[in-house]
Amino acid sequence: MELYCDVIHSGMIGLADAIGKESELKFIGFTFLQLPVLLRTIREKIRRGAEGAEELRKGLDAFLLNESALDVIDSKLHCSSWDLFLMSLQKNGLLDEEQKEAFQTK
Repeated sequence: MELYCDVIHSGMIGLADAIGKESELKFIGFTFLQLPVLLRTIREKIRRGAEGAEELRKGLDAFLLNESALDVIDSKLHCSSWDLFLMSLQKNGLLDEEQKEAFQTK
């Protein structure tokens, strides 16, 4: 759980720091395209099966406790970064529609 939370947090904070700089597009690509792939790889290689899926959900819950990071990113990007990230997770098979909607309402 902590691994997932820390990886997500690092990606999101990196994005927040890069906004308005030359590396902004790289971090947007990393956060919304590569980070979900990285999380899927972690789940497949290290934490297999239902246990890995549950740890990912717990990591997402733990990340949500830090609302200030999302608020900063949302204000800089002028959109809901959390919704975009959840959509990326769903496209990579890490969340189904029901799980994505549940996280969107949290």
